[in-house]
Amino acid sequence: EFTDFSSPHMIWLIGIPGWIVTMLYSFKNHRNSEKRTPTYGGRLILWTWIGFAISIVIIIGGGMHFNYQVAALIMLFAGFATFITGLILKFRPLIIGGSTFWILTPVALWIGIQYSPIIMAVGLITGYLIPGYLLKNADE
Repeated sequence: EFTDFSSPHMIWLIGIPGWIVTMLYSFKNHRNSEKRTPTYGGRLILWTWIGFAISIVIIIGGGMHFNYQVAALIMLFAGFATFITGLILKFRPLIIGGSTFWILTPVALWIGIQYSPIIMAVGLITGYLIPGYLLKNADE
């Protein structure tokens, strides 16, 4: 709509290097940290987010079949994973963050693919960044 770029969906590939760096950083931190006994909650959170990542890869790969409503679908799954993580950790800001993603998903669908990335940015701030910083500060 706003550009003549023939493959606007390619922007989602930017996330792949970010995922790789995050995985390497997490792996390195895990190896350098004290040996911890895995908990049921920790494993549940891990598999919830692995399921989320698999879902995102499928959504991005099948974007044209979803009428390129990729941002809305990602927010839907992000809401689920964030909400479940908040429930497991009993951390209210993550529960609210997941709910925010769910509230914004129909908004993104309603306004269409031209403006849904803006709604997704709002979702990322309210669903990930704010709860993430609150969780980090709660640990300190």
